[in-house]
Amino acid sequence: MQCKPLLPFLVVLSIISVSPAVDPQSRHSSNSSQRGTFVRPSSPDNWLGGAGNWSNGGDWSAGLPGANSDVTIYTGHDDVTLDTSSSINSLTLGGSGGLMTSTLIGDGNARTLTIAGSLTINDSGYLQLLNDTVTASSTTNTGYLDVSNGSSLQISGNFSNNSGLLSTGFLGGGGGNTLTIGGTLTNAYGATFYVLGAGDVANVGQLVNQGFMEIGSGTTLNLTNQPNGVTDIPVNSIWNIDGTFTAGGNNALATLTTIEGTLDLGNGQTTSITPTGGTLTLTGGLTVDSGSVLHLNGNLNDVGGGMATGEGSGNNTFTISGTLTMNSAASLELFGQGDLVSMAALNNSGNIDVINAGTLQVSGSVVNSGCIGQCGDVPISGGNTYNIGGTLTNQASGVFYTLTDDTVNAGSIVNSGFMRFDPGTRVTAGSFSFNPGAALGIDIAGANNFATLMSTGSVGLNGGLYVYLDNGYTPPAGQAFKFLTFSPGSLTGTFSSVNGFGENYNVIYDDSAGYVELVAEGNTGTVPEPSSFLLLGSGVLGIAAAVRRQLGGKL
Repeated sequence: MQCKPLLPFLVVLSIISVSPAVDPQSRHSSNSSQRGTFVRPSSPDNWLGGAGNWSNGGDWSAGLPGANSDVTIYTGHDDVTLDTSSSINSLTLGGSGGLMTSTLIGDGNARTLTIAGSLTINDSGYLQLLNDTVTASSTTNTGYLDVSNGSSLQISGNFSNNSGLLSTGFLGGGGGNTLTIGGTLTNAYGATFYVLGAGDVANVGQLVNQGFMEIGSGTTLNLTNQPNGVTDIPVNSIWNIDGTFTAGGNNALATLTTIEGTLDLGNGQTTSITPTGGTLTLTGGLTVDSGSVLHLNGNLNDVGGGMATGEGSGNNTFTISGTLTMNSAASLELFGQGDLVSMAALNNSGNIDVINAGTLQVSGSVVNSGCIGQCGDVPISGGNTYNIGGTLTNQASGVFYTLTDDTVNAGSIVNSGFMRFDPGTRVTAGSFSFNPGAALGIDIAGANNFATLMSTGSVGLNGGLYVYLDNGYTPPAGQAFKFLTFSPGSLTGTFSSVNGFGENYNVIYDDSAGYVELVAEGNTGTVPEPSSFLLLGSGVLGIAAAVRRQLGGKL
């Protein structure tokens, strides 16, 4: 799951405390007689500093705030408890810079604060609702605003969250909160928007997210005046969707067309996307997690982004009805156990890791000039499945590298690059064609534990054969490994070279019986250097770690 931004919440929580009602006489005995207990409200009306209750008129410069009051709470150290309901003209909390020093916090009882005009929370301001209702015409926030414990915040106009925190059910805890914004919520770069409390509902007219936002599990964000939902995930923005995200009650991502930032779908729901123009373009990050299902109706063009499934848990599904095209900086990683990624066709120049009993399914053909299989320094597990209905074409720069006990099914396989199959891998195809300059790697971990290839049709051999011994296994002289079978009489060609990395092997080609077999002849005591082609394979694997950074540090 996406790493959360590290705002200074520990500092915030260490500063904030909900204090009991404070007796003003204990702090203002020297001048309480001059102020009196009631002064007719006027505009402006400023808090005089320190800790105290909203209802104490003596703590205000113009007495208890009223309907015409422009209220400011900012002296450098303020801790005000909302212990009564009130109606005012405007409210400003805090000033610019520094730590949060001006706080207004509910007392836990149901209070109503009606603000006819604007609510402004500056850098050092903090507003926390605890079972309260606050209304305002517009809001600008660069501080902290938290709606908790069954509270309601209602903004009739726009909300500009410029660099602050806007949250429900977060700092104060407790769900059942409601956030209503009639206009546009702008969550700017550097700002954070959380909907986290159990059962929380946020109804927002329109949403512009350029910062970090998270819709928590069991919560809902509904866009009430944005019928087309979200069509672009802007650059540098992060969208964690662990709850329900709708536009007018419908899927808010239905016409998503570009992902330049990071989108993390972890709500365990089914999301369908039909991009405008038929192609979803990815330059940022896309993850499908926590048992979620993503259906893309169209093509996906990954021009340098990172995709992943199952970072938190497995059994995720990502289907693409069209073609997945990945350039050299693109990456796709199937992390979750039992994850399924399927598509109609695949054009890959990037890195595709299938590493935890996952399934990569392509109904049509695959053209690979990048890496597929084991492509990076990530935790790995075998038992993966590759189902390819058409031809798997592994081009000269391509690497196809399976893990232990993987299964590969293809209509046909044409290899001009490097293909390596770990012990227990079963490869089945209608035909095999190994071209000049190609390399085939077969891993052996025991007399009955090695990779096998089976063709239901013809086999054409050329290029190099590389034999790897795993888990410390050394075959005795005479041990045979029948690693390739085919229809009798359908073999053409032989391998141009055999490299056992110190072990000698005799290769038996039996066309009439339909098999190719390795027979161990013992150790020469000399381990030759791998060819430059095989070094290419290790280079491709090293690249994978770098391209995963496209996921914004998610991996």
